[in-house]
Amino acid sequence: MANPLHTFQEKTSSPSIFRVYWYIDENKNGIVDVDVRQFCDDPGLIAELCALQFLYFDCSYNNGNYLTSGFGHKFVVSNPEILKLVMGVSDKSYAKRFTNQLVLRLEGIEYEVASENTIKDKITLTNKNLKFIFSDDEQFTQQYYVLNTPGIGDVHITRHALEQYKKRIESGGVLKNSFKSLIKRLKHPELQELNIEENIHLRKYIKYGNNIKTTFWSHSSSTIGFTVIEDRGRKILVTVYRRDKEFMQQKFEKKQRKEQAVYRGDYGY
Repeated sequence: MANPLHTFQEKTSSPSIFRVYWYIDENKNGIVDVDVRQFCDDPGLIAELCALQFLYFDCSYNNGNYLTSGFGHKFVVSNPEILKLVMGVSDKSYAKRFTNQLVLRLEGIEYEVASENTIKDKITLTNKNLKFIFSDDEQFTQQYYVLNTPGIGDVHITRHALEQYKKRIESGGVLKNSFKSLIKRLKHPELQELNIEENIHLRKYIKYGNNIKTTFWSHSSSTIGFTVIEDRGRKILVTVYRRDKEFMQQKFEKKQRKEQAVYRGDYGY
């Protein structure tokens, strides 16, 4: 496991600015000052969540490597409400949107609450290690993860879609890294839009209104399908479903009959 990322936040003399100290080791540490622009009962919580995302999704934190998994990593935080939020049991609903990307992209990460501040005295403030961010930057509350795929193009993955994917896959076994697995499937070169014949079987999934285009995607032999809507120029993966086994069997048998007819030289189909 990599060295854990420790964070500790405290209020400054400015009413809206909170200072978040972070420490990994003697070579990786610093301070993030967060200007919290939301009115809430716990602005320090918002500050620490923003700092966590800023640090973890900044490639410089992980030696230039882009992280798509939390496995092997650990956050040691100062606010116990962060654990409740990522577990989905917090009553601070205003802060949930600040965990979208943490839950979506960092499956498997461990969280721990520090009983006391042990890092502040280890950090020396310099111009190099001081960063300043604003909590209303949309990257901290982004609802989607945008993935470029060969079949669909740029597709926006929602937290709900990932949860549905994990549920559908784990019905046949335990999936260790659902986010990485979902990305692999969506980037598969054989992913294609399903034809209108199969779409008839999928009408129960069309619930987004007549003005929104809904398409369904899958690999030819896969039992997993993806529902994508187009909304204001964006393609959004909204849910994942299991394809109709009976229909897939009929399609397979039809393909076999066609191939056999071609082999016999019978083109009268």
